[in-house]
Amino acid sequence: LTGEAVESARASLGRDWSQVSWVLRVYDVTGIEFTGENAHATLEYPIDPAIGGRYVEVESPDAEYVAAIGLRDRDGRFSPVVFSNRVRTPRVSPSENRDVEWMAPDELFETLYGLSVSGGLGGSSGVGGASELLAGMESWSSESVSSFGLSSFGASSEMAGKGRDRGFFFWLDCELIVYGGTAPDATVTLQGRTIQLRPDGTFSARFHLPDGIIDIPVFATSADKVETREISPTVTRVTRREDRLDKERERLVLGVGERD
Repeated sequence: LTGEAVESARASLGRDWSQVSWVLRVYDVTGIEFTGENAHATLEYPIDPAIGGRYVEVESPDAEYVAAIGLRDRDGRFSPVVFSNRVRTPRVSPSENRDVEWMAPDELFETLYGLSVSGGLGGSSGVGGASELLAGMESWSSESVSSFGLSSFGASSEMAGKGRDRGFFFWLDCELIVYGGTAPDATVTLQGRTIQLRPDGTFSARFHLPDGIIDIPVFATSADKVETREISPTVTRVTRREDRLDKERERLVLGVGERD
């Protein structure tokens, strides 16, 4: 924000500084060539230039936005000083990917669903408790367990030790599986989108799980639209990253290499 650009914006409004205020405008420009006036929607936030940064809430996931900082007069006229680049917000909806390797074996799904209905791993619903679940998981092949996600979580990599000459690396990521059940003719929405039910009324969805707090509102509405129920989990992920190098062991290994 240069002094010349700021003064030009004020002058274009024909107002003195006591008659203008700083605002941030956020434009929804999804799928259009933005001209400055043709946004689908415009959000406006008053700002204090003394505050170096702030977070603002936008309306839509998986949408494109452009922001502008500028001056607004008392009549609502806006004169932009600078525009941002065009950015897309992350998707917060069930993945369109339905690869079979991410599906739980039928026995595991039924067990997990039964446990969820009974109120948790400590309950009993005729399908066994936590110990039975773990015993069953151990009896499946490593491929089946991996398909459920014990070792297959990883949509994007987080490298540790990347770039070392030794060539050692390590990556880890997480995904979240949400599942449940209702009447087969009900309607279920998850984060505002309708999801398809199986013939028995069960459903599941998977998400990439970034660091932070993620709200997952889920609603089920009866076929006659008379009754709606909500179960909305909130999930928090905090990832700790640490990169250590044993200097003494590195020296010994390199020493052996030199003698060989």
